[in-house]
Amino acid sequence: MNQCFRQKTAVLNLLLIATRKTSTRLLIPGHSACKSRLYSSTSSRHFQTMDGISFVGTSARGITKEVEIPVPWGIIAGKTYGDPTKFPVLCTHGWLDNCNTFDALIPHLPQDNFFVMIDFPGHGSSSPLHKGMTYTMYLYISVLQRVVKYYNWEKFSILGHSLGGNVGALFSGTYPETVDKLILIDVLGLYPVPAEKGPKQLRESIRGYLELEENPSKFDACYDYETAKQRLLKANKSLTENSADILLERGTKKLENGSFSFTRDPRHRLKYPVSMSPEVGLTFIRKVEADTLHIIAQSGMLRHKVSGAGTKLIEDIINSFSNVQSKELVEVEGKHHVHLCNPEAVADNIINFLSKPHRSNLGQKKTDSSNM
Repeated sequence: MNQCFRQKTAVLNLLLIATRKTSTRLLIPGHSACKSRLYSSTSSRHFQTMDGISFVGTSARGITKEVEIPVPWGIIAGKTYGDPTKFPVLCTHGWLDNCNTFDALIPHLPQDNFFVMIDFPGHGSSSPLHKGMTYTMYLYISVLQRVVKYYNWEKFSILGHSLGGNVGALFSGTYPETVDKLILIDVLGLYPVPAEKGPKQLRESIRGYLELEENPSKFDACYDYETAKQRLLKANKSLTENSADILLERGTKKLENGSFSFTRDPRHRLKYPVSMSPEVGLTFIRKVEADTLHIIAQSGMLRHKVSGAGTKLIEDIINSFSNVQSKELVEVEGKHHVHLCNPEAVADNIINFLSKPHRSNLGQKKTDSSNM
């Protein structure tokens, strides 16, 4: 062990003692989250592995703080990273993931930003919806607006992966005057469902919700840690062993008997009751004014999923970002979770994009001539 590392470890230990009773995580500087184990303060929100070491993302700047934003059904949980006085970037994760998905990437990004990473409702540490309620894209869009109001942001940027990117794009079309930059990782910003499939989808969704209410214990499974990890890896071929540990650190809870259960709401596995048709979705996208960066993983889910809908639909979605001042599309080597497993592959593109000047018309609401 070299002298530099010993000095860093000594400082870390002093900080760890000072904050052991808080939910603040202390992270070893200079280590890659996908390759390194690091020490974490204990709290009821996080578990330790069998050897007493928690797997969390690293931070070149030190401390990541937990945040809980009140909502009518409980809380939206998340983490903040950086100086709150700097320009904010709201980070939104993918389906069944949680905000730990950004732990490896954020330390590589500019220090002149304040990053807020949230768990969507029923993911990670955020509260699930009340019984009888349904999850929709419209709900997720409203969640982002709740976060914006909580922090009183007039303008900010969005960094979204997968589902979180779709939500970010639709939000940017709903509130175009507030979003400066939009970064989409392995997602186009829209995954439409043909309108003719709507009735069948709604029927299947209602059936699924009612069946789950009648048999709520159907998804109450618990596992030893290794089994939980293998289930996650089997369902997500783009994850590595270490990246799975990072997601499980926030995506599971330890039970009294020593086993683990997933924190995600089982209702997320059901179909949305209502999805956007291509016509409706593209209308939102055409309203986006934020400078946009699409990062496509060469071996990612986007190529596999959207390609089945046809090349024309992909082109239509990309071309529908027609109201932006700057639009970029880059391909990087990696799989769907490239930002978590190989953050260096995407970091430079994001750094260069975030460093560009803010939009000149940001924060200025346009007058809709149809309302005049």
